[in-house]
Amino acid sequence: MFIRAPADSIHMKKFILFSIFVGFVATTLISCGSPPEKEKGTSSEPSESPDIADLGDDTALYVSLSTNWVGSEIQQTHGICSVSTMVQPESTIDCKLKAPEGQLYYSATTLTLGTKIPQLCPVVRFVPYMYRISNSDMYVPSGEKDPIKCATEASTTPKCWGGAATQVVSDFPKFNATFQVSAFTPSYGYVIASNTELLWAAGNRMIVNNMPVADRGSSQAGYIGGTFRDYSIICLDLWAHPIYTINLTIVDEDTLNLEEDALYDEITDWD
Repeated sequence: MFIRAPADSIHMKKFILFSIFVGFVATTLISCGSPPEKEKGTSSEPSESPDIADLGDDTALYVSLSTNWVGSEIQQTHGICSVSTMVQPESTIDCKLKAPEGQLYYSATTLTLGTKIPQLCPVVRFVPYMYRISNSDMYVPSGEKDPIKCATEASTTPKCWGGAATQVVSDFPKFNATFQVSAFTPSYGYVIASNTELLWAAGNRMIVNNMPVADRGSSQAGYIGGTFRDYSIICLDLWAHPIYTINLTIVDEDTLNLEEDALYDEITDWD
């Protein structure tokens, strides 16, 4: 079960969960003792054996990146970012997941996120990556002939925007985030169709969010400066307070183990 969140609200106003969670949360926090402090903004390396089933029972929050080729239902997991209860509460973890650029382009992509401890993270909030493509009322989207109004009607016109949020959030851009109630859905996979199916002309920009921070304030072709938002996966407690946050960057490899290779960069991204 997952529920979309209003675009104009950063925090959910109300949600109802079983009162028994209160006792569970207290027990969990006490049993952890005093975890070692970890500075906000630290980095987390993806799991070397990417399988959610292999994550420990102390995993408070995780996100995995998987792909399956067009025409195939066989998924390949490229990596997992996770946070255990040994990490200081209220920490923000930076993590990077990557896959070959051709595989991303010709595959459906699944982001699976959740928690192994629903009583600690009763709500997992997903803020997908997004950006604004145009601010013109004469913008013609890829694969179409007629212009749409991205200057005056962008708040109700999905094709004025790019990024995974356009594919995984129902009724986007009226809503631009979503969340899942862990008691019912401790793990959920958000699927982004392949670029070939979407007729997406901007290469892998539907999925990858590797634009350098220094470039985000300036407009360029297909991007309006100052509108870039990264992926965030957030563990919320019963009071909607963030316990753990994963800030996720997805990149496409130009060649084996290389994110940037000017000679072999075949598909558009942000770097």
